Amino acid sequence: MGNNLIKVAPITGPIRVPTPPKI
Repeated sequence: MGNNLIKVAPITGPIRVPTPPKI
């Protein structure tokens, strides 16, 4: 269960939490 995080937020780089890009 790790690919989900990478697919959700691939732009963030380091895996933190599955959330949308809050810039």
